[in-house]
Amino acid sequence: MRKRSNATKSTPDPQYQLSKRDVMGRTVLHLAILCNEPDTLRSLLANPELKDLLMAVDYENGWNILHYIYFYKRVQCLNVLMEHLDSKPLSHSIFMDLLKTKDRGRHAPLSLLANDIKDLAWVPSYINEKNEYHLVQRFDTPKRSEDSDSVENKVAESKLPHRLIPHDWWSDSRGASDIYVFGANVNNNLGVGDSTDRITPSHLLHFEFKDETDKLSSLREILRSPRYKIMRISKYHSVILTNDGRIYTCGVGSRGRLGHGNSSNMFRFKRVQFPDPLERFKDIAVTNNHNLALSVENDIYSWGHNNLNQLGFTSTVSNTFRKTTTDVYENTPKIVAAGDLRKNHSPFLGVAISKVHSLAYTSNSVYFWGLNIGQMGLELTETSVDHTINGIVYKGQIVSQPREVSFRDKIKFVVTCETCTCIVTESNDIHIYYMGQRVKLPKLPTRVDTASQFDSFKPSKLTSPAVIKKIAMKSHENVHILLENGNVMSFQLGSTDLKTLRGTKYSFLWLAHDIDMYAVDIDNSYDGSVIVSTRNGSVFAKCNQSTTLVRKSSTGSSTLPAFQASTKNKFRKIENINRALKVVCDDSFSSFAVLRDEIDPIPFKLQKNEFRNDMAYLSPLSYPSAYRKQDEMLYNDHYESCYIANFMHPHLMVESSVSTHVLKSTLNHESSDSVVDTSKDFLRSSQVLRFSREIKKPSLRVMYLDLADSDLSIQLDSLSPKFVANQFSQTSDNGDRKFCDCFVTIVNREGLRIPFHFEIMRSRSRLFRQILDENDIYFVHDGMKGRFDQNTRELHFETDVNEFSVLIWLHYVYTNHVVELWAGEASKSHDDTVLKLIKNDFHKLVAAFKMDQFHCNDEQYLSEIQSMMNNQAEIGGTQIILSNHAVISSTALLVARTAFFETTLSGRWLLDGLPDKSLQKRIIDLDYILLEQAEVVLRHVHGCNDLDIFNSVKTVVETSKDPEDFVLFLLDMIEISDELLLLQLKHVCELAVSEFFTLNNVLILLVYSDQYNAQKLFKACCWYIYNNLDILLFDSLLRELDSQLVTQVENEMRFFDNCKHRDFVLKHTRNFQVNSLMGCAIRGEVNQFLENSNSFNEIYMSDRKGFLSFQLLVDLRQEMLPSKEPRKKLNARRSSRKGSFDTAFKNFAISRATKSEDSDIAVVDEEEFEIVSHRKRKDKYKVISLEELSPSSSKSLKEDAKTWQVDKVTETVSVPSPPQSSSLYVGAEGSSRNASSGSLASISPALGESIETVKKQTKIKFSSALKLSQKQRKKLAEAKDRESQTVETAKPSTRDTPKTPWKVNVPSSSETSAAPSNLTNMPILGQALPVQPKARQQDNTKWTDRVVAAPIKKTLQEVQQEEEFAKWWEEESKRVQMEMSGTPGSWNGSTIARSSQEGNSTNHSMGRRGGRGGGKGRRGGRPPQSS
Repeated sequence: MRKRSNATKSTPDPQYQLSKRDVMGRTVLHLAILCNEPDTLRSLLANPELKDLLMAVDYENGWNILHYIYFYKRVQCLNVLMEHLDSKPLSHSIFMDLLKTKDRGRHAPLSLLANDIKDLAWVPSYINEKNEYHLVQRFDTPKRSEDSDSVENKVAESKLPHRLIPHDWWSDSRGASDIYVFGANVNNNLGVGDSTDRITPSHLLHFEFKDETDKLSSLREILRSPRYKIMRISKYHSVILTNDGRIYTCGVGSRGRLGHGNSSNMFRFKRVQFPDPLERFKDIAVTNNHNLALSVENDIYSWGHNNLNQLGFTSTVSNTFRKTTTDVYENTPKIVAAGDLRKNHSPFLGVAISKVHSLAYTSNSVYFWGLNIGQMGLELTETSVDHTINGIVYKGQIVSQPREVSFRDKIKFVVTCETCTCIVTESNDIHIYYMGQRVKLPKLPTRVDTASQFDSFKPSKLTSPAVIKKIAMKSHENVHILLENGNVMSFQLGSTDLKTLRGTKYSFLWLAHDIDMYAVDIDNSYDGSVIVSTRNGSVFAKCNQSTTLVRKSSTGSSTLPAFQASTKNKFRKIENINRALKVVCDDSFSSFAVLRDEIDPIPFKLQKNEFRNDMAYLSPLSYPSAYRKQDEMLYNDHYESCYIANFMHPHLMVESSVSTHVLKSTLNHESSDSVVDTSKDFLRSSQVLRFSREIKKPSLRVMYLDLADSDLSIQLDSLSPKFVANQFSQTSDNGDRKFCDCFVTIVNREGLRIPFHFEIMRSRSRLFRQILDENDIYFVHDGMKGRFDQNTRELHFETDVNEFSVLIWLHYVYTNHVVELWAGEASKSHDDTVLKLIKNDFHKLVAAFKMDQFHCNDEQYLSEIQSMMNNQAEIGGTQIILSNHAVISSTALLVARTAFFETTLSGRWLLDGLPDKSLQKRIIDLDYILLEQAEVVLRHVHGCNDLDIFNSVKTVVETSKDPEDFVLFLLDMIEISDELLLLQLKHVCELAVSEFFTLNNVLILLVYSDQYNAQKLFKACCWYIYNNLDILLFDSLLRELDSQLVTQVENEMRFFDNCKHRDFVLKHTRNFQVNSLMGCAIRGEVNQFLENSNSFNEIYMSDRKGFLSFQLLVDLRQEMLPSKEPRKKLNARRSSRKGSFDTAFKNFAISRATKSEDSDIAVVDEEEFEIVSHRKRKDKYKVISLEELSPSSSKSLKEDAKTWQVDKVTETVSVPSPPQSSSLYVGAEGSSRNASSGSLASISPALGESIETVKKQTKIKFSSALKLSQKQRKKLAEAKDRESQTVETAKPSTRDTPKTPWKVNVPSSSETSAAPSNLTNMPILGQALPVQPKARQQDNTKWTDRVVAAPIKKTLQEVQQEEEFAKWWEEESKRVQMEMSGTPGSWNGSTIARSSQEGNSTNHSMGRRGGRGGGKGRRGGRPPQSS
């Protein structure tokens, strides 16, 4: 390969600089997105010269700018692009064209998002105390031997769990989080509150599935959303089964189909009441007029129409239908317990029904009842009942009670329709009951025929037998089979012949080659229309109806649904839906539902409630401190005092000392929900575990911090005579510093005053409350006598009590914890007699003040402290003025719990002149806080646990029934908590908000979290956004976000993308491998590319010596722009268009660039070569020249041709540039400027213009040319390069030359004497021959005769094609002349000329090479080039 030339190069113009491409074919727009430079992208898009690059794709992947944006998740670049498109008149169409463009792998931009949680290797288990994601390895990596290439390592690698992840993550214990409905709603069967059709999916409100009779004690139970297990839709109604076993219906209430005991229509879902209110169900079956439900207790209930005994019993009462007709139906559920069902003792696996019959099945039996027309497996003894299905009359017999049909094989599941029943066994065999016959259908075929080529290797994935997952059947004519491998097959039963049925053929309806497109659920209709949900949560539908549905919606605005207007038998994606698990449709394919599972919010690691330590500070055994809470805020290491919190599902809370890996071994019973044992998958097990257990309240030990050991040692050291004498003397101010308002005195202990708080003692002691209520100041118990003086606030013991016992007792009052001085190491410093006395006096005090009943009961202790909120202190309290109220709270508790009140209520705030500071009334103005918000703050101050702290606002939520109101309340609480320095409360509010993310509010909450510096909430928002990015990218609010905020979001997206790599986290150091981050481009690469593209290309492609590492073979078919003309139907010569475009283009470029002596087709200078002989081809593929691509793309290809050295020109000749195409420049008045001049310019079309040609239809077909391989094309190019080196290059003309009809430059006068050429003036491969006026034909013919000829080497295939064409041309000419003359055998010159001209034009449209076929006056007398 030759080195790049060091010759002096002229400075290219700015437009050329912007339009060039790098070695991978990426434009400057691609690089701006790749380098994540939104400002640069905005400047480039503002340049009008780059408008043609907007649709450009690169050469490597065929990616446009949206492919780069979505793959690298460049949200800012997307906002810049949308801002630019909004200023364009056809912005929507441009964006849709970008969005629909597929790359070389047939991937649209959205499919490159790759934000599926199933692909993660590292799972964010929670957000820790440092506001970082705590990553847990999803799978345990097996131990590897030292030899990395050993067989053991390879076997272990093939069995890694991440290779066996199931594509279907549905779990019956988890269910779905949301239901979206759309389509026809004339019968109220969508349950959206009206009868208006829904064109786009609408979300069902959760509060409809809350039973008013349920006693919901906590706010969490009110806000907790239901989980959905099954939904069925019929023409007239819908039925939903929730995870807790309840059934809800809505729709038309006639014929008792809703089961509510009346015929009223229901616009929203209402719960069906059963005889046993506690009955729970596990399966339902629905048809137009009746329903079946299977309970957990193995009972079957039915209700609805019963004219054919399809309910399993005979109705005794007839009901009035439509006021004039008497019909038989049941409007309330009744149990089916007749016939053979009474003998059954096996558990039912499921139920199924059609319009005329019902069935239930166990593992070895099927029970049928209703109308039997040959689909039950029961013998027809009579045919007294006629039933019409689609115009065909079937005769049958009514089976009034359930009858059993035994089955030898173990049954997997059963589906049925009016005419047929399918039974699938555990061995994946399909048995059918059809027209009175039982037939076993053939085995499902595999992807590869194992019988042939038995000696060749085939992957087990292709040869393993098919596993049936589901069968959708509404008619025997259209049956669809969903396989475990994600494919969908279909078959039909059209014949009653037994031999034909046994030879039933299967065909693939959905064959997924991409893992994201594996089907996970299907449903169909009578006519074979089908709806499919895929692994990545997308939904596709195919309408099989013979005519497009044009039924107007209820509003009369548009047709519905959107995909029904699509092409027949083509799948169309349902927009605005993601994370779909189940899909449902009605029999007529007009109403639809999607069961969707939202991503679980990330738990938070919260600091434990320090209420015990704060109460211990108020105890007499603790030293007072004016800056205690402020110092605690500066202490950031709370790892040992944290717990993992879940607000809506508290049973998932674990203590910090327990590893989160414990979840992996807690779900062995759930492993049957998926193919892979979920206990080996941390992500899967945590998802199923979230909804698999009964929700129980966790222990308080998880949420509350125990007293620190250091504090206990200080308290034990405090129990010394010296400490008591110094701290509790009359001159001590410890009580004032802790805002104590009462004291304990003991007889014979003069000067001893032990302080305590009146409100705390009243809330903790029943005796103290009794003394205050009865005004009885004396108390006596077990020889202990005392009194309380309310005036002096002194509790005086008239009998001798040990002062150490009093201190331990008061500490117990505050903390509910006993300092056992008489036990452990502390007992060694005291006499045993004294210790015994201390212990006895302590127990006497506890009993005397009636505190022994709930000794050390944490729940009772917290309840008693929280009762202080209801008993507002009149003396010594702090009055808080609110916006609509005023409350009084304990000053001591406020100071002990919050740094804000610790500073606010310090000594400098006291008023002068008051004798007793402890009795001073304090006032704090917080008039921006509402009473409901203040109650939450006070509940936190008084030690309420994190789960119940918001129960005070339960009435607000019960009234509105809208979680959004609660979210707004929490946002206000985050701001208030931040101002009051209540960080623990702020984090709890953030945790609660994260449970209510929706697609509508997550971007708003993202902005709020950034404004309030709620970092944990921000992280949780980013996790939700990442998993719903395919929907949120189209949200208009995304474009209004601040650029810095979007940058932070992009960084989080990049972090989650890297969690897919198993080596992202270093196991030993737990550090991230920064170098492995995807999409981290270096800023400034765009400028480097514009300034020096060669050095930029060397970054990717060059070796150390400066040579290109390889020669890039470019296939430009991805660069072809879509034609603006309507697509025409392919004619009979379709096969003639086949060939390798890149080979033709490359050979053409090489030949034109090197043979300048033979012709002036190529104009070469030292910078580039430019091809001017192409014209747009009106055919399947658009073969275009460099000029026709665009001003930008043409110049980029010129630069690439030089950079890649594909021409391999041995010598560079400096020549003038060719004239610019008229289609590239527009004048001031909007008309095109023609750069060429001359008499021939008016005849020839401008470069890029399309010429209308008439194509003759013919029955003649030619075999396509052999397609050369890449290696053969490379050898051919090298041969032509060597051949071109022997040809002497002539200096081209320096003047602008006009274009000929074939886009060949007119040679100069000095070249007209050269020999004619057979190829230089031929049309380009596949281009249509332009039709020119007759007056100009003679001049053109004379001009073409003057072209210089050059020797051409022909292959054997070209010679054979020429001979074949010549033979056909002669025969065709004779036939046409005879037809035109009307006389057989009569020929004339004009007829020959016309037929020759038409024939050559037809041949030219096919792109075939042929011989001469006309006379002297024939236009285009030379055959076109061969491909």
